Amino acid sequence: MIQIIVNGLIEGLAIGILALSFGLVYNTLRVFHFAFGALYAIAAYAYIFGLGWFGILVSILLAVVVEALVYYPLFQRRASLAVSFISSLGVYIILVNLIALFFGNDTKMLSPEVRATINIGPVILTDIQLWLLLFSLVVCVLFVLLLHKTRLGNSLLAVGENLLLLRALGGNVRMLRTIAMVIASALAGVIAILKGLDAGIDPYIGMGAMFTAAAAFIISGGRNYTAIILAGLVLGLLRNLTVWFLSAQWMDAATFLLLVLMLMFRQRGFVSNNIRLEEQ
Repeated sequence: MIQIIVNGLIEGLAIGILALSFGLVYNTLRVFHFAFGALYAIAAYAYIFGLGWFGILVSILLAVVVEALVYYPLFQRRASLAVSFISSLGVYIILVNLIALFFGNDTKMLSPEVRATINIGPVILTDIQLWLLLFSLVVCVLFVLLLHKTRLGNSLLAVGENLLLLRALGGNVRMLRTIAMVIASALAGVIAILKGLDAGIDPYIGMGAMFTAAAAFIISGGRNYTAIILAGLVLGLLRNLTVWFLSAQWMDAATFLLLVLMLMFRQRGFVSNNIRLEEQ
């Protein structure tokens, strides 16, 4: 049981990072970033293509292109959330089909060798799990500090909260939107490669990652980034306990059951935020 809990916490931190990334884009751009799943998968496939960790740059570049050619033009036209959502879904479908066309639909391993393991008392972890744990802990701390303790972070929050005031103060909205996409894609790319090294990849890995991240974001209430990390931890534990007591086939069902219950009984998520931006 201790092994299951530790595995759940590590997965939960990874989910938290993905939820932070997804939430940063949603709160800044006001777009349900469905293409997030495709950009996640692309980083892993760029890695296996031979670019190694530079594959993250491919994901970042495509994120900038998506913002410049799809999201920002829709923003200028004041498109509805529904239009933005469908457009993002279209980007996801195109990119995933391109991945399948060039690499096939079969599962591929990023690392063919057996991963080294480390025994910590009764717990056995792979080296990838340790790297995932360390990366996630560092990013969680730095992410919250960035958003709440720096001018850039306050500007990113202001894009979604008070666009008119930000423009009046001379903020570069387009640049800030692009920065949000870059940060989100970079973090997602690292998680995608680490998870791929541990369990392999296929063109559709991004769908599960995107939905789990979105679920954590919604369950948290979406406004408090510490609560988003907490929601990721809860989902990680829930999914691993579901595997232990039922089977892996029930993980997604358990995730969305929790999401439905939260939407029914606590729509504002774990933490209610009725405070102004400048008080955060």
